[in-house]
Amino acid sequence: MTMIRFSFFHVFVVLGGLIAAAVTVPGCSTENLRPRTVPAGIELYIESPGGVRSLDLFIYRDTLIRTLESHLRLEAPIPETIFANSSPGDRLLVAIANSPAPFREEALQRFESAEQLEMYYREEDPEYPLMSAVTAFSEGPVRIKLSPLLCPVDILYINNLTGLALSGVRVQLHNVNAHAQMLRTDGFRTVETEDNPATLAHPEMMRRDIRENIGHELAPDLTLYCYPFDGEGPSRTTLTLTAMAGTEQREWSFALPPLSRGQPAAMELTLK
Repeated sequence: MTMIRFSFFHVFVVLGGLIAAAVTVPGCSTENLRPRTVPAGIELYIESPGGVRSLDLFIYRDTLIRTLESHLRLEAPIPETIFANSSPGDRLLVAIANSPAPFREEALQRFESAEQLEMYYREEDPEYPLMSAVTAFSEGPVRIKLSPLLCPVDILYINNLTGLALSGVRVQLHNVNAHAQMLRTDGFRTVETEDNPATLAHPEMMRRDIRENIGHELAPDLTLYCYPFDGEGPSRTTLTLTAMAGTEQREWSFALPPLSRGQPAAMELTLK
């Protein structure tokens, strides 16, 4: 089953030009957060369903042009206090966690540019997934929840109706969406695909071996990960299971349902 860890961050946006951020211990509740004593401003609470080793915060003016006011990149261990410019009024906050490389700030001077940011499946780490959130604010407190792009594919149960014991079992995802826009919430279309685990930073996202032989049934409690694909057109991501059935190698293929960002798929596989 998919393991979900929650972390909480408290960010204090100071009106008139400063931001102060204090990180709490992962796993605590927001009720236990005690803000530092700083000038009056806006409290922002960020909830994360996964591990966070870096956090980028972009603040845009919420006007017609929506220009960038400030960008902060926090690397673990995240300092207790950080500062950046921010003026009063309507603003947009973009939070992105676990980017594998620093962003080119000059390319993100407008919010529309941030909306076009593409992230790549091959660079993902399931323990520290790419996550993001966008919120408009002018007053606080503001609470947002980071959302991952990765979709967990939980293989819950395998029902073997072949009449043969299966050995050398391997499960793999095929035709995984290769990239996705970081801030998009729906309408993910598959344009390019990944099919080779060797190209991934974490090949176990795409392919896993099952050590146990399968008699009549098995509950492997195993998770793979893919990128979302809920746009127009048929689903192109599939799950295959290969195994030796006696002296013959056999393969079964199962289509995944359309998945929005971060949406889990619970798979029960019947082999005939």
